[in-house]
Amino acid sequence: MTSVHPITVVRELIQFGYEPFPTTCGRKYIFFGEEMAILPNILSYMKQLSKAKKFSTLFKGLDSAICVHIIGGTVDGYMWKFFGQVMGDINTDVRKKQTLCTSLKFTLRSGLGG
Repeated sequence: MTSVHPITVVRELIQFGYEPFPTTCGRKYIFFGEEMAILPNILSYMKQLSKAKKFSTLFKGLDSAICVHIIGGTVDGYMWKFFGQVMGDINTDVRKKQTLCTSLKFTLRSGLGG
């Protein structure tokens, strides 16, 4: 999680449209094609962001992300345990890959009171 968090931070900044770094000139298909303005990719964006601001900028929000994963994992575990007792034995395959069909069956069973 700690190693992936900087990539998540940069991805979100790019998605929000935060582009403080200048574009560079490059070719459309690396070696050939017309010249065009290219925005920095995620790795060069991380490098430029850590140089322009502190390296710790890439780790902002890590504490809240860890809390979200801990709470989410705990709630998920308790929910599967609870619904396993309510519905009977749940296959581990269902937990790994819950399809639309199994979701509809669960909704119909819980709606009918069975």
